[in-house]
Amino acid sequence: MELLTGYHETPLLPSVYLSRNCKVFLKLENTQPSGSFKSRGISNLVQSKIKNTTKPNVQLFSSSGGNAGMATAYAAQLHKVPCTVVVPKLTKQPTIDRLQKIGAKTIVHGDHWAAANSYLVDELIPSLPDDIEPVYCHPFDDEEIWNGHATMIDEIKQQLQPLGKDIRPDAIILSVGGGGLYAGVVRGLERNGWEEVPIITVETEGAATLYKSVGAGKQVILDSIDTVATTLGSTFIPKQVVKMAVQEHKTISITVTDKEACSACEKFAQDHKFIVEPACGASLVPIYENKLASLIDLRPDSVIVVIVCGGTATSVDDIVSYREESQG
Repeated sequence: MELLTGYHETPLLPSVYLSRNCKVFLKLENTQPSGSFKSRGISNLVQSKIKNTTKPNVQLFSSSGGNAGMATAYAAQLHKVPCTVVVPKLTKQPTIDRLQKIGAKTIVHGDHWAAANSYLVDELIPSLPDDIEPVYCHPFDDEEIWNGHATMIDEIKQQLQPLGKDIRPDAIILSVGGGGLYAGVVRGLERNGWEEVPIITVETEGAATLYKSVGAGKQVILDSIDTVATTLGSTFIPKQVVKMAVQEHKTISITVTDKEACSACEKFAQDHKFIVEPACGASLVPIYENKLASLIDLRPDSVIVVIVCGGTATSVDDIVSYREESQG
């Protein structure tokens, strides 16, 4: 268990509730120390940066709708260094409170993540005193981030071994915000000889950055974000990641509604007793809404892995609200 590096191996559990037409396994990244898969990539980046720095006054900086900031704050706590997180205005107050509770300084700036990030990179970090060594933790666009996320595929390969040494997923389902999780999974599949395993990427309609980029065959930058799944709120996917989806890896990009994502959160809480945010709920929609058969060649023995990416922006009260809204 690698707690000193900020992440640990997470369970891969079969789901009796979701395995109606195939074998569904849940990779429970919601059990990471920070509450999401972001612990893997951010901790890998921070370890690398701190190891190579020569200045004593290291400070971590993040721009995030919550989860990358949470992982950065957790890494800062482990390494006993200060941390500042710039969050966009759409970030929920409980998320800001949680960041502050684990020692991060928070600054609210901009209508979406891109604006918060521009402020951090172009204004805040350049204004720092010379004796401070800033470690900029991009939420998703960094090779070290992707390499960290790739470790979950290393684990999945080992965890599926009891089913047979040649068993591999027939598909991996994951949510996409800025594309870091997707890029990490692609990297992990490549290094484990699973290049042919398709990835089903899921976004909400109001944050469909990858979906529109794949449709256009090139990077598309959104003008704005309009979704309850605030941690999917990136207006762009890095060009290198778009290239992965368009040219390099079999990728099935779909969108779901906010209502479907919220409903999946409520059903998942009932079935598995875990609370996850709508950004994570989006990845569960293809199964809860019986959409898989229209996306891949689905058989009763198909092995489907869902990355339960986690997130800390949802409370019990939110789950109740989702149920009331769906019934209304």
